[in-house]
Amino acid sequence: QAELDNLLMKPAEEAAPAGLTNTRLLSEQTARDLTTSTTEIFSALKSASFSNIHAQNMTKKLDRVFTDFASQEDAMTGLVNIIDLMKNEEADFDIESAVKRTVVAMAIKTRGMQSQKKTPNLITMAADANALMMSSLLSHVGKNKIDMPQDRITAQDMIRMRRYPYLSYMMLANVSDVDPQVKSLILNQNRCLPEDSANNNFPSLKWLRESLRKALDQVKSNPSKQILAKDLMLQIDLLEKNASYIDDVNTLTIAAQFASLTSNTPWREAFDPETASKLIINDSFFTLAPRSLREFLDFVSVSLCGNKMILKPDDYLVLAVISSTEKFHFEIVKILRIDRYQSRPLVQRLANIELFVNKTHKLVFSDLDSKSIMAEKRKAIYDLSKDHSRRIVYIIDQALDEKMYNIASKLG
Repeated sequence: QAELDNLLMKPAEEAAPAGLTNTRLLSEQTARDLTTSTTEIFSALKSASFSNIHAQNMTKKLDRVFTDFASQEDAMTGLVNIIDLMKNEEADFDIESAVKRTVVAMAIKTRGMQSQKKTPNLITMAADANALMMSSLLSHVGKNKIDMPQDRITAQDMIRMRRYPYLSYMMLANVSDVDPQVKSLILNQNRCLPEDSANNNFPSLKWLRESLRKALDQVKSNPSKQILAKDLMLQIDLLEKNASYIDDVNTLTIAAQFASLTSNTPWREAFDPETASKLIINDSFFTLAPRSLREFLDFVSVSLCGNKMILKPDDYLVLAVISSTEKFHFEIVKILRIDRYQSRPLVQRLANIELFVNKTHKLVFSDLDSKSIMAEKRKAIYDLSKDHSRRIVYIIDQALDEKMYNIASKLG
């Protein structure tokens, strides 16, 4: 057998990280069925409204996808191979990204529930997961209702584009067979952080409240719009109480980012899964709740990347450190040891730093203030599995940020 493998030049399959397997959890048929169903619904929405029939049919299909995935022995440890499967499907960007974000959201949700043993059986898990999957599938349908310029996008254009969650919600809000939780997730899909924090939430809370109230005034006396009126009152109440489904909103946002970054668009080629994961992490400080990012890193990211680790020993990171006065400080560290739970490596501190923050269309770390570098003489070692005051907010990757990488490598 060894000689035959050599003659055929069969590449050896790389060993999976400890605790993971190379079992492919998704079949070609699953990807094909989901792509076909998504294409049918998106085509129908170009000329007709979303209906109870659409909702019922899609719920059944998503239930089957979830059951096929979650019932497997390797559901927690196998490959979430949707990226490879979608390469075989000739789907446009909207369809491809919708299928990917639905599967990624399902995987994050399933593994999160199983790791915490929140639910006793598949039936209960399916009920929890289906709302998130339906939300993921339909979350961007409102984008097609926004006419955007083909050349330079202005700040005002970006504000208009970021109102698509409201438009997506309004396309579904009057359908009785769409779960209210699905409607809420779609409306709040990019609202991951508290309003009083520095964040990239959109659309603005003020605009969203005003739009919902204006819509309610227009439909509350219309007998054919009472389902919509009732849901508008519910969503307004949830916003006022800050009671949206925050964990699922974060999961939906991560899944949408990953799906978009790994798909070809008219203005750029798709990123490989490892690079996409790094970009999500580097955008996370102003965009995602820390726990949701940890769950992505620990339970799903490696399996989405063909069992390739995103972080490795000797990589450089930026950590955010919260002080006793609840202020954030930043430090450059070097990874000494890491396992498949990538959010919790053993690290060595190299320096305290300050980062410049830029806001063109959103808040981002734009550069390192080289004058602020305070090299760590002790080079203290921290185990992030035990130190909860520190969290990863930036991967210093040479290909993504050569300047910061050169600074870090001199410190290390």
